Amino acid sequence: MHVKWMTMIGAVLGTVLIGVGTAAAEENFVDLKYSKWAEDGITYMAKRGTVAGYGNGIFKPEALVTRAQAVTFMVRELYPDQLQRAVDGTTYSDVPTTHPFHREIMIAAKNGLASGFPNGTFRPDAPLSRAETAAFLTRAYSLSEGKKPAKWTDTDKHWAAAPILIMSSNGLVGGYSDATFRPNQALTR
Repeated sequence: MHVKWMTMIGAVLGTVLIGVGTAAAEENFVDLKYSKWAEDGITYMAKRGTVAGYGNGIFKPEALVTRAQAVTFMVRELYPDQLQRAVDGTTYSDVPTTHPFHREIMIAAKNGLASGFPNGTFRPDAPLSRAETAAFLTRAYSLSEGKKPAKWTDTDKHWAAAPILIMSSNGLVGGYSDATFRPNQALTR
């Protein structure tokens, strides 16, 4: 169980691998030459049906991850049974019912995994930051602070300081050699 959990967290943090479609277990991605470090995680999540490519064996590992893609990943992993039900509840002015990830965004909001902004938007197509990833994952897995010391020079006053500390102190994320975490940096697939 611990290995499965760590594999899922590692796949999210290292790759956050969502495509617009649904994944096919037999799909082999041909564009992972420079992403060999993530290939096992990508393959594992594709076989589970959690992630998908763009067709014709293309995964686009260097493409940016959007907020909508990230919550879709978590919903497919944590709440697959809810994907078949009607959705209601929270709506965002920039997530019409025709948005490809409308259902997943509504499920994520309903389950407290992600929230929108004070102006009533979700910004589904905005790139996901390292800080948002930490916040989404600490909510998704109900994580608490660990024992590993973690101190970054650029997170003390950041809105996601607590989730970043939780992820870091559990050894699930790392920073850079200059003692920064770079919380606003966008993630790639």
